[in-house]
Amino acid sequence: MAIEILIVDDNADIRNILNELIVDAGYKTRLAANYNQALNEISIISDGSVYINDQLININNTEELQDAIFLLNNTNESIILNADATAIHAWVVKIMDILSKNGFNEVQIRTIEK
Repeated sequence: MAIEILIVDDNADIRNILNELIVDAGYKTRLAANYNQALNEISIISDGSVYINDQLININNTEELQDAIFLLNNTNESIILNADATAIHAWVVKIMDILSKNGFNEVQIRTIEK
């Protein structure tokens, strides 16, 4: 996975300006409006790797997935679920099932285009 820079700011204008500057410098970015949003992100990569708040977990290790999801900050904030466009659909469903079982009711799904 390429290096990403996490930008956290409650002001959308500042987030967007910083994002433009950093992307123009050749880096990838992730944006978050607050602490909870920054710490509640899951990314599914096409090779079966799952990153939960930047912790690498294999999609086939269900117990480790459940443990990592259980430790997420379950507030009224939503979970951001990023998935490679080529990731297997069943992996996304598996993560969503675990999220649901742990009381996460709002999930924002984003597709990662290459």
